Amino acid sequence: MGASTHPCNPEHLEHPYHHGIEIYYPHEMHENSTYFECIAEPHGEDYGCSDKLTFIPEHHFQYIYAHTHYFEHKVSARGKLGCIGTREDEDDLPHDYGKEKKEPVFRNLAKAVQFAATLFG
Repeated sequence: MGASTHPCNPEHLEHPYHHGIEIYYPHEMHENSTYFECIAEPHGEDYGCSDKLTFIPEHHFQYIYAHTHYFEHKVSARGKLGCIGTREDEDDLPHDYGKEKKEPVFRNLAKAVQFAATLFG
């Protein structure tokens, strides 16, 4: 049993809010797939589209996949590649591609202490 959907409240910014226009693919998302353009007023919640679905916790991997893959492309990898390339290019892209390499906080703290020790003896 899944929890029913609830409308989002734009007055409470700490809670999710769905924008007003949704292109809803009720099944798969391919070039010739059936889709619906959903425009809800006034708060962006159209119960004729994805808001009519019930969240079933056991299906969470499917939901994650649907939000991270459009037209069988990984959304984040496709964007990092400049929206060009193939699915194989996306699969080969390192997870941290395009991110600055950051040293762990402890290592930065240790370096700061060492630097201060050289200044103040």
